[in-house]
This record gives sequence, C-alpha cells and structure tokens, in this order.
Amino acid sequence: MKNLSYRDCVECIDVIFKRATEDAGLPVCVAIADAHGDLIAFGRMDGAPMRSIAISRDKAFTCIYMDRDTHEFRAMMDKFDFKLDWFGNARLTALPGGVRIKDEKGCVGAIGLSGRLAEHDLELAELGVEFLKKRL
Repeated sequence: MKNLSYRDCVECIDVIFKRATEDAGLPVCVAIADAHGDLIAFGRMDGAPMRSIAISRDKAFTCIYMDRDTHEFRAMMDKFDFKLDWFGNARLTALPGGVRIKDEKGCVGAIGLSGRLAEHDLELAELGVEFLKKRL
C-alpha cells in the first residue's frame, strides 16, 4: 500500500482552493488524513467558519474509522436508524464531504471538506481524491 506525501496533500488542497475560488462559493476547510486517520495536511480558506476546522478533520477521520465515505455512513445510519453515539467515538460524523482515497490494495487515506452545502463539500472532496489518485 502506498503512502500519501505531505507535498502531494498540500498541492491537493491548493487545487481544491483554486476550484472553490473560481466558483465564488463559500470558503472551505480541507483536512487530509492518512490510513490511520491521522492528519497529514490541513488548509482553511480565508473566511471559512471556525466550526469547519473540526468538521473537516472529523469527516476524514470518520472515513478511516468506519471504512466508508461519510455519505455512505449516513445512508447506513438512516437505513438502520443508528445513532452516532452508539459507535463510542465523539469524532464520528455522518455529514457528507468525507471521501476515502484508495489505491489497488486498499484505503491509503481520506479527505474531509467542510464549509458548504453537503453536496458541494462532497464534490470538492471528490475533486481532491481524483487529484491524489494520480499521484499514488
């Protein structure tokens, strides 16, 4: 399994910020975690809300901890009427915008993005995943 490099993660954040600036939407925070859920790189656009700092980190962490993207985790929770606190970890979130980064052998990390509507967070996170997959 390959590892994400700090340099590639910082470049990924720059790509996401560039897209977020081009569409003139709300500013975002981006967190990129390794395969253990530990933070590799983080970026906060000027004006991004403070709450988005923790939310973006927790979205990336949730992907690793639950071994699924956060929108998939949310669908599972809705399907089975699960509650977040049942999982015993206060960092878990079912907010869309957390996406795993996978190579041919499995999950190498995750991107968590926060600051916009759920579908826009997810879209920007997926842009970052596509960027990083080309670097693996």
